[in-house]
Amino acid sequence: MKRLTLLLLAVVTSLALADKGDDTLNVAFERTMLTLDTYATAERLALIVAHNVGDTLIYRNPDTGEFEPHLATAWRAIDDLTFEFDLRTDVKFHNGDTFGPEDVVATLSWVVGEGAGLAGTGTLQWIDSVTAVDEDTVRIKAKAVTPTAYETIALIGVIYPASVLANKGAEYLGQNPIGTGPYRYIGSEGNTIRFERFDDYFGGAKGQPAIANLVIHTLPEESSRIASLMTGAIDIVRSGSISPDQAGAIRGRAHVEAADILRVWFIQMDSLGRSGSDFFMDQRVRQAVAHAIPKEEIVDVLLSGYGRVIDTPCNPVQFGCNEAAAVHYDFNPERARELLAEAGYPNGFTVDMFGYRDQQVAQAIQGYLEDVGIKTDLQWYGGQYDVVSQRLAAGEIALYFGSWGSSSIYDASAIMDIHFKTGQEFALNSSTTIDDALNAALQTVDLDKRHKLYDAAIAEITEEAYMVPLYAGRVLAGVSNDLDWKPSSDEIERYYQAKWR
Repeated sequence: MKRLTLLLLAVVTSLALADKGDDTLNVAFERTMLTLDTYATAERLALIVAHNVGDTLIYRNPDTGEFEPHLATAWRAIDDLTFEFDLRTDVKFHNGDTFGPEDVVATLSWVVGEGAGLAGTGTLQWIDSVTAVDEDTVRIKAKAVTPTAYETIALIGVIYPASVLANKGAEYLGQNPIGTGPYRYIGSEGNTIRFERFDDYFGGAKGQPAIANLVIHTLPEESSRIASLMTGAIDIVRSGSISPDQAGAIRGRAHVEAADILRVWFIQMDSLGRSGSDFFMDQRVRQAVAHAIPKEEIVDVLLSGYGRVIDTPCNPVQFGCNEAAAVHYDFNPERARELLAEAGYPNGFTVDMFGYRDQQVAQAIQGYLEDVGIKTDLQWYGGQYDVVSQRLAAGEIALYFGSWGSSSIYDASAIMDIHFKTGQEFALNSSTTIDDALNAALQTVDLDKRHKLYDAAIAEITEEAYMVPLYAGRVLAGVSNDLDWKPSSDEIERYYQAKWR
């Protein structure tokens, strides 16, 4: 109790108390962002900032799943490969530029051109070309049939001002984001990033923010985030940065809001031997890992029920993610030991395991694996997703406990392509049959064909145990009782929707 009291006092002295009179929404993030350019990183926090500072052509309503007009007033498919968007003519960027076709052309052309190798641009690489038809219409041509075209445009395609891209470059926007969105970036200092309501905001599908100012604070320690919320210094602790076992600590002037999300948690193994460890090149070793993990225990005990056990390498709510297609591995430590012995490791082995979030679960996994003979040295990159993901992409990791939010795209391709297509950034396997199925699934709009193709890919991925799916997430956010706000299932936190009670 004394420690908590001291912590509360420390938080009060380090953060100014927030209230309605301040008209400032104070939000706690758990880690520092290396860039605010959502195209430069797969970091979820940058995508959240992008949707509060910037806008996309169309808006995906998280409650209905429907696409709504936003920067574009209307859109249509000219043919299977060509899409046209009619643009609003009353939109301003934060720097005063008038929004127009040149900005869409410049942004998306940069994404598939100079920016094509960046971590946040992958889901838009279906775009072949972007051209202006006239002063308020743009045409986007696809390289091939793309069933997820509208969804990726709505969720990823944040538009930048052409003048800034041309004169200052994308790196500048990574430190000084400029968009057309509801909040305008003011500046960063220490562990805070400041925004203010953009008074010239056009509204669109998002509407005008009710709260004038937004401040994002980086508070790496969970205890500090919770203490800040309870003292009133913080109004929202970002969803996913409160662990289920700490939910009971949030009371009094704040409460917990939960949301079922697309993010899934998993164990991934280097079946190619790129990391220098060849243990997981053997299918039996990978299957042993699958049998060693009691998923139900993780969800029921460690997550206090805030999750759903899965066997699929995708979220079952995504299109094409059929649970019946997956091979199920029951919790069977004895079978895991048998498989290790058959693979030539009767006494097990020692390997590094990498992770960056949910340390309690990572440590539990260590214990489960050690019980069957696999000893792990945990290489913990707490909150440093960018760093650990770079090492994963470089082929330096043999065993990885991670998660994936699919960029909020409700299609199995959003996780399976990047994790299982040969040569893709996070693919630790190689299979021509998986490649063929995943490629074909993105080259047809026939729903039955797509289902069958994903079924085939899921069956092979799980039979080979290239990934051990663990659970689909349900995240918790801490919210002040003075605030009317809740997190979204797509993990895009819309702070412009927050209102004082």
